[in-house]
Amino acid sequence: MAFKKGMSGNPDGRPRGAKNRTTEELRQMLQSFLEGKLDEIDEIWRGLDPWQKVQFIDRLLKHTLPTPLHELEKLSDEQIDILIQKLKQDRLKFN
Repeated sequence: MAFKKGMSGNPDGRPRGAKNRTTEELRQMLQSFLEGKLDEIDEIWRGLDPWQKVQFIDRLLKHTLPTPLHELEKLSDEQIDILIQKLKQDRLKFN
């Protein structure tokens, strides 16, 4: 049986956009670990050559900043439906 658009098999499940509790706990553990190692990290940093520093920052940012979303992924279902309708209308104009 197929579900209606926007519905799932568990309507009382985790709300859209809610953080996964396990992921949040892991993030807090990692933050505590890193805070306890700041002196060691600083010492290692001073020993890196410039290219290694760039690589280090790049790898670190991948774990600290959210992954950039493509503009279309930011749209709500309603906005996507409106966009589809406009594209269909424009297509009819050019045919």
